[in-house]
Amino acid sequence: MAVDVNAAGKAIELGIPHALFEAAGAQRQNGPYDASVDGKKFLINGGTVKLGTEPLTLVTNWTAELKK
Repeated sequence: MAVDVNAAGKAIELGIPHALFEAAGAQRQNGPYDASVDGKKFLINGGTVKLGTEPLTLVTNWTAELKK
């Protein structure tokens, strides 16, 4: 998110917050993003995530299988 800032004299006016960009599917294990030193670029941890496309397999009572 970003907001426009207008500093006129001693007063500071803040604009309405707005989205800078969308980052759908960004991985969050190591943080979703970081800004470059000069503040002109964002580095986004995007990976190869495909949201909702892989089936989920839940294994219950798996410790019983270790005893066999």
